[in-house]
Amino acid sequence: MAGVKVIPLLLFAIGAGCFESLQTNAVLQLEPDVPFPYPPELNYSTATPADIVRTCQTLLELHEVSGETVRHWPKKPDNIRPSPENERSYRYHFYRPSLIKYGASQWLWDDGAHMITWSHLNLTNSIIDLRTMLQMQLQNGMIPEVINWLYEPQRLVQQNISTTDGITDFLEYSSPFYTDLTQMPVLPFSLRAMHEQKPEDLDLLQEFVPSLVRYFDWWADTRDVDGNGLVSIIHGWESGLDASPIYDIPYIGESLVNRIRKEHRQIRLLELYPHFISILAGYKWWYRWDQQRIIRMEKGRFGAPYFLVQDVAVNSVYAAGWGVLADLASKFNGTLAEHCRKRQATAQQAIVQHMWDPELGRFVSFYKDAQKRTRALTTEVVQSLFPLLLGNALPPEMADKIISEQLLNPDKFWTPYPVPTVAKSEPAYAPVFRERLMWRGPSWGFTNWFVMEGLMQCGREDVARQLLDRWVAAYQKSGIYEHWNPETAEPYGSFGLGMSTLITDWLFRLGLVHGPDDSFREGLTLLTNAT
Repeated sequence: MAGVKVIPLLLFAIGAGCFESLQTNAVLQLEPDVPFPYPPELNYSTATPADIVRTCQTLLELHEVSGETVRHWPKKPDNIRPSPENERSYRYHFYRPSLIKYGASQWLWDDGAHMITWSHLNLTNSIIDLRTMLQMQLQNGMIPEVINWLYEPQRLVQQNISTTDGITDFLEYSSPFYTDLTQMPVLPFSLRAMHEQKPEDLDLLQEFVPSLVRYFDWWADTRDVDGNGLVSIIHGWESGLDASPIYDIPYIGESLVNRIRKEHRQIRLLELYPHFISILAGYKWWYRWDQQRIIRMEKGRFGAPYFLVQDVAVNSVYAAGWGVLADLASKFNGTLAEHCRKRQATAQQAIVQHMWDPELGRFVSFYKDAQKRTRALTTEVVQSLFPLLLGNALPPEMADKIISEQLLNPDKFWTPYPVPTVAKSEPAYAPVFRERLMWRGPSWGFTNWFVMEGLMQCGREDVARQLLDRWVAAYQKSGIYEHWNPETAEPYGSFGLGMSTLITDWLFRLGLVHGPDDSFREGLTLLTNAT
């Protein structure tokens, strides 16, 4: 058994080594000696809602990536590679998350957000982005978290480009061209936004809906660990809320988390981040990225790292996504729509039945421990607000509790610049971004977007408008950044992060701005309701 104990130590050391390499080579935050990559002559004003939208478009245009590439696919079972062909050429067009910190890759939920924003500004960009992404949909239906369209090993050698990608990809994934993880399943909402701009275009739905249904079927068939309708993520990166405090115990264990709490301090970067990498290394070297074996935890109990979490936000987006797909499929294929409705009902029922904690009076998430026991994760985080997305399927008393006792509670989530990603009442709440561990307090654009979507689904436009007002106020005070202090609006992370442009969607949908689709591109005057 001594050898078994070496496994997690070795993989943790690999993770720590990658962490040190990333610390040395990657720009994690804009430091004073790092040149600002955004053209200073451009206008980034956020003084009015109209200015915010114009700036969002300017930022996204700066993030554009397009080109052509050829991919040679190694011998794998056809269902776990993007194409049955051994060689194929691809054209791509997408928007990277930012010019700071993030590389020029296509990220699933980031670009899903970009598609929603572009649906109001230039619908063609949204359509081409989704078409680009679905070229890398695996034959089994899975869509990768990250697609590295620009990864060309020969070009890197010829141009003497220094990168850690080759090291980390070798340690973590089965291919340098895409990751074996997926991400928050937001794409039905992206397609819905496109359809709303061009409702008569059934060809658009016929092109994309079947592919997204295959993706959601993959979730149902691969990630429903207990067969009860709840789906699991195998890494915190799959929710997009990477270092959320609800993942602390699955990452580092209950004993260390309890010790940190007793010391009345926040978790440190080096205590957590290497586990992100060691888990991936374990998946590659012990499971060969066989997700069925990962889900069954065949080796986890013998020492290899693992992470198995039923996240209430992921499940809520998944359940609501089935509903969106059902609505879209009903426009052209009743049988497909019925399939989606059945999947939606199963997922919704599972969330209400299994994830509501009557003693706490709120929704919680779950994880599997080393003995495969299901245990609750009760730290109060923004994910617990996501069941609002269930709309009419959510019992009214549950919706009322989420809104009145959590969201609108100033001691929890109703801060001056909401929505914090951790309730203020939690010891893990860290409104100031210090440890470079994200999603532990500051507010983010995409979580705001989902909370507002949930409020609208529950008929609470009044609260949604209040939230939008505070979101606008944060941007007016500090500009458009990756995330911000929920109490002061102090900006953190990358300037101009693409998913932060999602505010555009709500400014249009709630009528704070309006105009034709091409009003910004053609330089027309944007009207605003503000006086």
